[in-house]
Amino acid sequence: MVETKIAVLMTCHNRKESTLACLDSLKGQENIDNIRLSVYLVDDGCTDGTGDAVKNRFPGTIVLQGTGDLYWGGGMRLAFGEALKKDYDFYLWLNDDSLLYPHAVRTLYTTSCRLKNETGKECIVTGAMHDAATGALTYGGSRKIRSWSPLSYRLVPPSDQPKPCEVINGNCVLVPREIAALVGNLSADFTHCGGDYDYSLRAGEHGFSSWVAPGYAGTCSRNSLKGSLKDNSLPFQKRVDRLTRPNAMIPAAEWMLFIKRHGGRLWPIYWLRTFIRKQFPWLWVLLRSRKVYESR
Repeated sequence: MVETKIAVLMTCHNRKESTLACLDSLKGQENIDNIRLSVYLVDDGCTDGTGDAVKNRFPGTIVLQGTGDLYWGGGMRLAFGEALKKDYDFYLWLNDDSLLYPHAVRTLYTTSCRLKNETGKECIVTGAMHDAATGALTYGGSRKIRSWSPLSYRLVPPSDQPKPCEVINGNCVLVPREIAALVGNLSADFTHCGGDYDYSLRAGEHGFSSWVAPGYAGTCSRNSLKGSLKDNSLPFQKRVDRLTRPNAMIPAAEWMLFIKRHGGRLWPIYWLRTFIRKQFPWLWVLLRSRKVYESR
């Protein structure tokens, strides 16, 4: 039996219990006798003992030390870069707050193999995630809402068959070796958000398609709006200050770059809107607050 080698790429920052639970769900994968998983986990300055706890419970994990300010993009780039030095067949991006169903890895792998046979090319396969409490679709793959609006996407609900998508969330994604060799690592242009979308779009430029695997791969809740810049109960200035946090919203300069790279012919319009956010953050928050209020 030919063994398939998959590098699992993760990054964490002070979410010890979530990280351990995620790794427990990975350890519980079923029907993967011919698959060998190697976990690369970036401990990005954790002060809650996550790295040591992982080493104790999962001794085979390759724990890499971050600087404490890598965020998702930097942490995943570090893990990806280390794994690319070895000869793996696939690279599995996995968020540390995701809980995989026992069939997740097998489904991603078999879907990838099936799509390669059907399309004649390697494909990126993402696993759809949903909220454990409500069952609502939270992450996965998305398609354009309107053909003329290149930056407006809507999540694709999974079915019993693979479904094509255009961009992916990086929560649970299987990238074949051939695609990783051509597209390379996640872009250093994106600190926290945007790197996953950018990667799938760059893969598309190389002729590789992205797909949502059948069914749900696991559970992963969306981040709470409480305390975020969308929380209208926060004082106005605090919401403005949160715009400077890369994990609160993609920084304006990074989004402007994304727009120029992937915005099509209408990119100047989107660029101008984001330029206003960059130059006048208070105005952007004010208008957004009014929009939220009026939609209630």
